[in-house]
Amino acid sequence: MIAPSGASYVWRKKKVAFTLPPMALPLLAAVTPKGVTVKLVDEAVEDVDPNLEVDLVGLSVMTANAPRAYALGDHFSLPGIKVVMGGIHPSSLPDESLQHADAVVIGEGEPLWSQVLEDAGKKPAQSALSKSFSRSP
Repeated sequence: MIAPSGASYVWRKKKVAFTLPPMALPLLAAVTPKGVTVKLVDEAVEDVDPNLEVDLVGLSVMTANAPRAYALGDHFSLPGIKVVMGGIHPSSLPDESLQHADAVVIGEGEPLWSQVLEDAGKKPAQSALSKSFSRSP
């Protein structure tokens, strides 16, 4: 799971007294079923390995980092890795986000995370993976 950060982000890879870390990814890691390996990458702290060998990449996207998230989504989709995006930007613009991801989580991700993982694990990809997910009211 990746918290993207553009190269122009002022605090990128600097030692500072205080910054707010992304909270969505640790929360999703906490509700990930046992047996699923999770790696968290905050680009404000470390670079993303472009050669990650994974089955699924999750991106937590805000509008300010959407261009970087889209680039990462496009990059990891090329070798056939499934990409899911969540956050305020994909929740607001799911159709745009789906141009760079296999799935978009709209709204709170925690209640849907196990469904996302289940759908992502299906081979071949199920049609649900190409749709936006949203929690029922």
